[in-house]
Amino acid sequence: MVTPGLIVACTAVYVLQLALDGPEGQAFTSRFWVIGGAGFAWYRALTFNFLHGDFMHLAGNMLFLWVFGRAVEDRLGRWWFLLFYLVGGAFSGLVHAWFESAPAIGASGAISAVTGAFLVLFPRTRIKLLWFLILISVFQAPAWFFIGLQVAWNVIATTTGREGNVATLAHLAGYAYGFVIAFVLLWLKVLPREPYDLFSISRHAKRRQEFRAAARVAPRPARPMTKVQAERTEAVAHARAAVSRELSKGRPDAAVEPYRALLAEHGSTPGAATLSRNAQYQLGAHLYAKGETGLAAQAFGDFLAEYPADKEAPQIKVLLGRLLAAEGRGDEARTLLEQAVAELADEGLKAIAHDELEAIAAATTGDEA
Repeated sequence: MVTPGLIVACTAVYVLQLALDGPEGQAFTSRFWVIGGAGFAWYRALTFNFLHGDFMHLAGNMLFLWVFGRAVEDRLGRWWFLLFYLVGGAFSGLVHAWFESAPAIGASGAISAVTGAFLVLFPRTRIKLLWFLILISVFQAPAWFFIGLQVAWNVIATTTGREGNVATLAHLAGYAYGFVIAFVLLWLKVLPREPYDLFSISRHAKRRQEFRAAARVAPRPARPMTKVQAERTEAVAHARAAVSRELSKGRPDAAVEPYRALLAEHGSTPGAATLSRNAQYQLGAHLYAKGETGLAAQAFGDFLAEYPADKEAPQIKVLLGRLLAAEGRGDEARTLLEQAVAELADEGLKAIAHDELEAIAAATTGDEA
């Protein structure tokens, strides 16, 4: 495994530091630490990761590397993990050199990258912690809790200027690098997904939300549902989920036909063909942009019926009013546009609504003549 090799390498370099720096000097260390300004050299973004200030600094970093590194290495593979570790350390060093003038040493940036990746890959893993409060005790905590505390401490220390001798920006850069790289690898399926990684957990949570929204139909009857009612409710939920699923995947074109089918099968049931707020809005906007004016009017009409107090409701009333006017449904359009004029703060949209009202009035006068 690479993780033990990195521990051996850091330990060997620390021994070399003790031998070459001497009890007082830093002749060896100062040649390889990372520092911004005139003293910066590209290779130092790598070499500083193998240097440490004292034995406790080394021991703490190597303990973290041992706890988190092996699991991440198992997921990434030996050589990919080594590349990930070195690039993460270099990235943290570059961030430190860009923003700080003091030199930095230590594997903390690279190890922060490892723990950031661990948070994505194994968020629910429980780790043992030592607790020093009067008595020394051991307890277990979820990895996300422990790593989250570390990130929070670094953020607070950075923003309050209480970093002391700790390169908190390098740590935060490492956390961000590890988190983003691991999440992107899962998203692109370069790294096989597991049921309990953060990407899969977030997808499952979103899917559960979609199904809960899909299951929202007319008010539940007081009596227990009959078998026919239960089957119909399940059919509505699946039909709604088919539309929501395509929208959540960023494929609105693919959601159009399932939406047609949803309306055809369940459009007569109040609220059955209405999706969650964001999905319904996205669907209506896409249908309008594609020129599906009839479906767009249906989608926006259902949106206003289900979410009448939404912040976008006045704008949607203008748009829907124009659609209805074009279909010859002047009375309905007039009602919506008059409501929009009373609710809108945007003068441009108000002007559009007034123009539509005048056009409807002119058309009505022409019909009467």
